[in-house]
Amino acid sequence: MDWRLGEYAAAIRKDPVANRALSVWCSHSYNMAANEEIGKLLRAGDDRPWWTTEASENGPEEPG
Repeated sequence: MDWRLGEYAAAIRKDPVANRALSVWCSHSYNMAANEEIGKLLRAGDDRPWWTTEASENGPEEPG
């Protein structure tokens, strides 16, 4: 999973103003981060669509 996208999603959900303002989750990720795990994270308790603008396979996206 793209760890940064997970952090951003968590921050948006914690901020009531940002969470209300967001109508669609969007991501542009490399390293196959557009996967089932991130899809579940973004859709957890929410019916907003997830739009992936690009994804490619360059290896795992890990912190550090």
